[in-house]
Order: sequence, then C-alpha cells, then structure tokens
Amino acid sequence: MQHASNIELVIWLIVAVVVTMAKGLGKLATPDEKTAPVSPSRPPQPKPVVRRPTRRPATEVKPPVTPAIEAVAEVKPVPKPVAAQPAQPSRSSQWAAALRDRQNMRNIVISAEIIGPPRGA
Repeated sequence: MQHASNIELVIWLIVAVVVTMAKGLGKLATPDEKTAPVSPSRPPQPKPVVRRPTRRPATEVKPPVTPAIEAVAEVKPVPKPVAAQPAQPSRSSQWAAALRDRQNMRNIVISAEIIGPPRGA
C-alpha cells in the first residue's frame, strides 16, 4: 500500500501547484481584465419621433423645344437573329399553360360559388 499513497501524494502536489499558480496569475491581472462590478443600467428610453414635413409635388419643368432634325441617312431595320424568332412552343410549355388555365378556371368556379350569382340576373 505504500506505492498507492505515493501516487496520491504526487497528485495532491500537482493540484496544489496548479492552484497556487492560478492565484498568483490572478493577482497579476490588471483591473480591466478582472470582472468589473455590474452597475445598474437605466431603463431604455424611447427614441424621439422625428416628423418630416410633407413633400410638395415638384413643379413640372418642360424641356425647351428644339427643332426637329431630319435624318441624314436612311435607317435600315436590323433583322432579328434566328434565336430571337419565336419557336414553336414545346410540349412541356403547352402542358404548363393548360394546367395554369385549369387552375385559373378552378379559382373562377370557386369564387363564383362563394360570391354567388351576379345581382340582377
């Protein structure tokens, strides 16, 4: 049992050294690093409401009239590129349009049931 008590003695010495070092380092700390006492804070005050004056509509200023300038050269229309021309819609876009129309029709029927027939009819 002598061996077990030696290990316990070593552990207690290590704990004592660590505690002593922690206390020594605590004394070296500056006042800023230590926990400062908590001062009671004032309750938050509401911010003042700043009212801005209403803006007046700006008076419309018309630009000066300039005489029309005739075109010197004839302007030719720019042909559309092939990719920009409308292509035949794909089957998926046709299905999407059909489903959208069906949903719109469903909404119209439901709203007619809720609202009822028009007056005077």
